Amino acid sequence: MRHARVLIAALMVALALLVGCAPEGAVDVTPTEDVSPEAPGPAPEGTPTEEPTDTPAPTTSPPAEPEVPDDAEAAVAWARGDLASRLSAVEEEIALVAIEAVEWRDSSLGCPQPGQMYLQVITPGYRFVLRADDTTYEYHSARGADQAVLCQEAG
Repeated sequence: MRHARVLIAALMVALALLVGCAPEGAVDVTPTEDVSPEAPGPAPEGTPTEEPTDTPAPTTSPPAEPEVPDDAEAAVAWARGDLASRLSAVEEEIALVAIEAVEWRDSSLGCPQPGQMYLQVITPGYRFVLRADDTTYEYHSARGADQAVLCQEAG
């Protein structure tokens, strides 16, 4: 009985690995019937034909900002204000590019300063990137904090 359970578990793991190895978005493209394209013939007499129009190409709007978790909203808002102050910019011109939840190894939030001591405790928090003009800035915060630390100018 125990061997059967082990065998079933091994088969389930193997199946999960095989399913997980399929390329993302893979589609079976084996043709099942002749689907050769037909060239359009001339339009029958009296049928209106489409004329090219001079309509402008659709404009693309800037990518939407990532969704900010509730317990990071205050830190992100504080960081926008901090960066706007540092750059003498308007907060609305500062875009949130990315945000991710992290677990910092200590209370330095991944940005230790020389000569400072930090609690050696796992600190849940966030790493987020703001963009002003063409430069990005990386801020770190603790989860639920109302402030953040400018860790580095990313590029």
